[in-house]
Amino acid sequence: MQSKLYKHIFTAVLFFLPFVAWCQQNAYPRFLRGRVVSKDGQRPVEGAAIILTNEGKGTSSSPSGQFIIRITSPGEIMQVTCIGYKPAKFRVDTISPDKEFRVALQPVSVEIAEVKVVATGYQTIPRERATGSFTQVDSGLLNQQTGTNILNRLASVAAGVSFDTKASGNAQRKLSFNIRGLSSINGPQDPLIVLDNFPYEGDINNINPNDVESITLLKDAAAASIWGARAGNGVVVIRTKKAKLNQKTALSFHSALISSGKPDLFSLPVMAPADYIDVEEMLFGKGYYNNIIDFQPYSALSPAVQVFLNRKNNLISGADSAAQISALKQTDSRDDYLRYFYQRPLTMQYSLGISGGTARNAYSFSGSYDRNTGETYGTYNKANFRLSNLYNPVKGLNIDLGIYYTRSESHSGRPSYNSIKVGTRSVPYLDFADSEGNALAVETEFSKAYTDRVSQGKLADWSYYPLEDYKNSASENSLHDLTAGLGLRYKLFPWLEAEIRYQYERQTSADETIQDAESYAARNIVNTFSQIDPVTGNVKYIVPQGGILSTTQSILQSHNTRALINVDKRWGPHALTGIAGGEVRSAETSGQSAFNYGYQSNPLLVAYTDFVNSYPSLITGSNQKVPGGGSVTGTLNRFVSVFSNMAYTFRSRYILSLSARRDASNLFGLTTNDKWKPLWSAGLGWDISQESFYHLPLLPYLKFRATYGYQGNADLARSASTIITYAPNNTYTNFPQAMVKQLNNPELRWEKIGQFNIGADFSFSGNVISGSIDYYRKQGKDLYGPEAYDYTTWGLTNVITRNVASMSGRGVDITLASKNIDRLFKWSTQLFAGYNKSKTTRYYGGEGYSGGIVGNGNAITPLEGMPLYAIASFRWAGLDGSGNPQGYLEGQLSTEYDKIIADLNSKGARSTSIVYHGPAIPVTTGSVINSFQYADFTLSVNLSWKSGYYFRKPSFSYDQFFSQGIGHPDFASRWQKPGDEAFTDIPSMTYPANSNRDQLYLYSEATVRKGDHVRLQYINCSYSLRGGILRRLSLKAFQLYGNAANLGILWRENKDGLDPDYPATLAPLKTFTLGLKATF
Repeated sequence: MQSKLYKHIFTAVLFFLPFVAWCQQNAYPRFLRGRVVSKDGQRPVEGAAIILTNEGKGTSSSPSGQFIIRITSPGEIMQVTCIGYKPAKFRVDTISPDKEFRVALQPVSVEIAEVKVVATGYQTIPRERATGSFTQVDSGLLNQQTGTNILNRLASVAAGVSFDTKASGNAQRKLSFNIRGLSSINGPQDPLIVLDNFPYEGDINNINPNDVESITLLKDAAAASIWGARAGNGVVVIRTKKAKLNQKTALSFHSALISSGKPDLFSLPVMAPADYIDVEEMLFGKGYYNNIIDFQPYSALSPAVQVFLNRKNNLISGADSAAQISALKQTDSRDDYLRYFYQRPLTMQYSLGISGGTARNAYSFSGSYDRNTGETYGTYNKANFRLSNLYNPVKGLNIDLGIYYTRSESHSGRPSYNSIKVGTRSVPYLDFADSEGNALAVETEFSKAYTDRVSQGKLADWSYYPLEDYKNSASENSLHDLTAGLGLRYKLFPWLEAEIRYQYERQTSADETIQDAESYAARNIVNTFSQIDPVTGNVKYIVPQGGILSTTQSILQSHNTRALINVDKRWGPHALTGIAGGEVRSAETSGQSAFNYGYQSNPLLVAYTDFVNSYPSLITGSNQKVPGGGSVTGTLNRFVSVFSNMAYTFRSRYILSLSARRDASNLFGLTTNDKWKPLWSAGLGWDISQESFYHLPLLPYLKFRATYGYQGNADLARSASTIITYAPNNTYTNFPQAMVKQLNNPELRWEKIGQFNIGADFSFSGNVISGSIDYYRKQGKDLYGPEAYDYTTWGLTNVITRNVASMSGRGVDITLASKNIDRLFKWSTQLFAGYNKSKTTRYYGGEGYSGGIVGNGNAITPLEGMPLYAIASFRWAGLDGSGNPQGYLEGQLSTEYDKIIADLNSKGARSTSIVYHGPAIPVTTGSVINSFQYADFTLSVNLSWKSGYYFRKPSFSYDQFFSQGIGHPDFASRWQKPGDEAFTDIPSMTYPANSNRDQLYLYSEATVRKGDHVRLQYINCSYSLRGGILRRLSLKAFQLYGNAANLGILWRENKDGLDPDYPATLAPLKTFTLGLKATF
């Protein structure tokens, strides 16, 4: 009996043992570990949402695609979604817990897929949980353009980004583009550049475009305010390529050849040499040059004027004079410039990279070399090395290391067009070589007859030979830039991660200019200060014989340390993501320069030179100091910041974001640093397409966003302390001298830019059309501007710079993508458009800039109610019967030019003598990219446009021509006889010139044109090998591509054939690129 009982018990145990084991294996609650990758298995998917549909709980994948989630019931359904990929669903009871679960997501069409995450430089945010305005440009779109400057590749591929030429000459604008217009009047106007999580202070040309994974533009306060006092102009976040775990070893190679033609110098608005010489003959006859000839006999004259003078002094016959003038009229300097000084520029690019990774360690290394030969034979060579390493020593700990090194060298070339002048005059008929190609001397500074006389044959040849001199003068710049960063991330809990990062940057730059003893510069300075004994003829050299060595060195060092915690918590229908932390930053620059004479290279030596005492010039006889000497500079900026950025999501559809940051710096005044006044932002998001009442199959995705907050803008060149500059000893007293340049300002602080943004993201069924629309308003407060100050306290000026100005702006950004045809033949379109208008709302002393509004629109004119760059003109009534320009004074026709100008200067924008046209920078910008694909061939065409602005057409000024030799082809269309006023606006020639008369015409309505135009930005085509061919060649990828860029204007509103962006200068050259990419 007992044995039967044992038998039944044993049988039951055997029967239930597998079930017990299964229950233990699948006990709940339990944790499921997995990894999300793209379907090809080559790329981890970061930011994918892993949701348990029954419980509403979830998490997101890490940068390596990994995730861990707690499961409480066996019937749970796990859904994995990520923008840019098709969603996937799994029953958890079918997933084995013994090994990592691999989720392979199918990408949607690459051409129009939205980005899955956005990078802020502090964190990556899933797009569906973002309330801010971000634009991300991936490497595919960036690589549709070529060239060595990464930021130039943003042209025409991002909404709200506008490139213009106004940056030239503006110390506050080093870059040539802005994000959502300008946000400052006198402060920095460039966006903040962030490279791999930290601000980048180096030369933007250091970054190799082939090393960039993506660029994210942070445009509104919710997106950018995390960067605090330096985010007012927007932020550009650049992410270089990183190492990735679980990747097979891959070797990549890229090579490209970029070529252009010679510049078309004959497209420049240059006065015909024959006309130029005819006017010079008229001026000579009127005695215009007599002052130079009689009182400055040492000054060089143009070749034609010298011929006229020689004929007047009977040094040559009338026949010889006529023959020489006829020859000069047939000479155009552009021929010699093109023949001797210009060539076709050529750029060669090479890069090689290797990457791979295991489950614990990943690496990525690349090296590249660019070799550039410019249009004037100057060279620019650059080598880049990038190392990225990711290591997981223990579970939950990630250590990443990044090193980026750049070494570049540039060498000067030959003279560029119009760089060789006669005195300060532009002369269009200079000859640099004779008929045999031998170098000719050009009198640019001094008369050869005069220098021959004063040198008495005792000094070096004083002549300048342009065709030879560049061989004796060379400038070289060498730059080294090292950026190294170390990051540690440790997952304290599944929802909480701690992170600490450090980055070090050091950039050294050295400029060296050597003008050897045979160079004109060296011969000229030695001869000028030489003293010839009138009795013995012996020469005393104040400036040592030999060459000139000029050197400048600068060093930039920055240290950045950041510590933060990263929260990603989901419970029920709730989700909380965010960061909180602090950082310290210091940036130090130092520099020195030296100027040495008597330079020799072998043996290497320089000679002592007296820069303190004054000596007579052999040319003028006046006492002057020998130019040169040295200088030392240095700055140190320190920042301390605390910050937080949080986003709460309810039911995956309602989003609340909050951000705050507090900065303190040695740049700001003590009063400012003592105040706790953070920059902040708040945002709301609503994914209405997740609502149960939403039933629009045609529009399955629709999300609304609204944000408001403040961004800061700090000028690193300003200081709250008193600044004194020391100069060399005074020329007359020989005593030391110093000047107070800036008084202390304890309340100096950053500028504040408040911004409201409302937007919508959407996608139609099948992703046929997707995109986003944003409307924003900006209000700049506490902007740097002048304020009245007690003159007797300072003595230098009656104003001081404080945070007292303001401006406002508004605009719209539109991004659209469409799949027009999606079959074997594919056609997709991307549209990027931006609209922006801004104006000054408060500016002390703005009326002092009133006259500036009547100009070329190239300078900021801070007039209240006007755009920063604006164009106004004198009202134009045409020419009278004598060819005089006519304007208006107090509403009446007038040729009283002095009074019209005075009326403008006294009344400014209120003057009835002028008319306001509008902004001088585009109000609307945009581009359309059409991409076509058939089998393995792709073709992309980018058309860009600018509209809603004005520019001034250059024309002829008699005053400028007489004094500086600046001519224009319009001279040939001038008024010459009664009746010409019916078909020309070019005034008649008068002597002497009346500058106010010229000004009325040059800055009248007659010379203003609409700037609207459409440009063919680039055409990019490629052929990619696929499938079996790649396998047979042992390749993973192979692509041949070609690119043509800067292809010119297709349509323009002006009828003069002018390029509105380059009305008086050469437009960028057309460039043609051939390249290949291969991955093994």
